[in-house]
Amino acid sequence: MAISIQRGVPALPRFPTNQEEFSGSHENGDDSDGSISRTMALAEALISSCKSKQDERGATASRSRAVCDEGIDVQVTHKLQILEAKLDTCVYLLGKLVTEVKDLKQRSVSNNNGNSGLEPAISAEVESHLKLDTQEGVSAFETRLKTCKKFENEFVRKVKQVGGANGKDFTERALAFIFSNKFAKENTWEGKITKYKVNTLKVIDICEKVILEKFPTWDKAEFSKAGTNWFRLGNQRAGEQPKQVTKKTTQMDKNNQKSNGNRA
Repeated sequence: MAISIQRGVPALPRFPTNQEEFSGSHENGDDSDGSISRTMALAEALISSCKSKQDERGATASRSRAVCDEGIDVQVTHKLQILEAKLDTCVYLLGKLVTEVKDLKQRSVSNNNGNSGLEPAISAEVESHLKLDTQEGVSAFETRLKTCKKFENEFVRKVKQVGGANGKDFTERALAFIFSNKFAKENTWEGKITKYKVNTLKVIDICEKVILEKFPTWDKAEFSKAGTNWFRLGNQRAGEQPKQVTKKTTQMDKNNQKSNGNRA
């Protein structure tokens, strides 16, 4: 006697391919977020369907065992049970993936909240200030950082993009990204010459936080030391000798001229 067993395995929904999503987004004007949302909705529908089928399979488990006792091939039944177990595992993994994607999307939205990376006007405004060349320019930049959150967020984003192999490299690259060699030549980290303290600026505070977050073992003292050295070497980067060297060279020239005059 031939007996058939109907298993409640839900049909898989047809998930759109990457090419279809790409074409659809351009035709309908949808963005990638919409594409992700639609795919996740299909996945959640499949999970819901599978869960309901799991309940049905539990209710018919005893009937399946009874059928086996009536002479159904035990090996075939065993294979069906294995397939069901694998399906349950796939559904579990799919549910876990959906949860992680939702979490990732939520964190991405949170991180980009107020981030003007997608606002060309703000990005262009930040770039228009850099590199900072004068104290007046620095003051104007500081004002924007303190009064416009989008401006500050965009600046933070740009500093993060500078990057570096380590704390020292990141510090030097960030300062070179922000300040011109002319400004570094005319000012000092602690304001010992011009009384203009660069190390107390908000722009420096932002750099320090970004760099220490990237390299936790790089502490504030090391950041300050790297900043001091970067400004101290501003003359050399500008192709000029420090005043002490220039003064010493001038004195040597005078001594040589005097010596030559005595010989004559």
